[in-house]
Amino acid sequence: MGQTKLIPLPEYARRTGIPLSTLRLYIREGRLRAMRLGRYWYIPVEDEGDGGGRGRVFTLFTHAGGAGKTSLARDLGFELASRGYRVLLVDADPQANLSAWLGVDLSEVEDRETLLAVVEGKGLPEPRRLEVGGVTLGLVPANMNLAMAEVLIPAKSLGMVLLRTALMESEALERYDFVLIDSPPSLGPIAGMAALAGEGLLVPVETSAKGVQALRAWWR
Repeated sequence: MGQTKLIPLPEYARRTGIPLSTLRLYIREGRLRAMRLGRYWYIPVEDEGDGGGRGRVFTLFTHAGGAGKTSLARDLGFELASRGYRVLLVDADPQANLSAWLGVDLSEVEDRETLLAVVEGKGLPEPRRLEVGGVTLGLVPANMNLAMAEVLIPAKSLGMVLLRTALMESEALERYDFVLIDSPPSLGPIAGMAALAGEGLLVPVETSAKGVQALRAWWR
């Protein structure tokens, strides 16, 4: 079954070869179905797919606190979901700020819902389904007890790839177009496990000496 995705107008112009000015005229005349989000126009496109696509996994990573990592995970996830993509957010930070910012009551998050289940060999927990600002997001939440994983991961065989393995063995990569992992602000075992789970890292960098220093410290 296909799904509707929102294509930015400039991208739609590039794909179709139709000039932007012509597309804007079509929108004004009602000849082209479009949706406006803020200042920008998007074209709803039915994506039939082939049923064999796999989700992309990216980890938000930096050991510097306050760099905007969690904010970026939240906002990027929301923007992707608002454009029709299926998004799973994974909170890998025991501080659980991402979960709290999405309206989750941390006192009600059980250990079996968090990545602690992955570290204990129980597989990826079933994500929570959240409605945020009119869009749907999946979330694997966190709680303070996730900090125990810092001790458990080094004691496990291939502990640093447990999350990567759990994602591949679960249905997450078929159910979601994007999986965004919010790692803790450290270089510990949880952060390492989160980093190795992604096919790429998204590293927010403050425009400050502290931000640049943090980037250089692990880029070596």
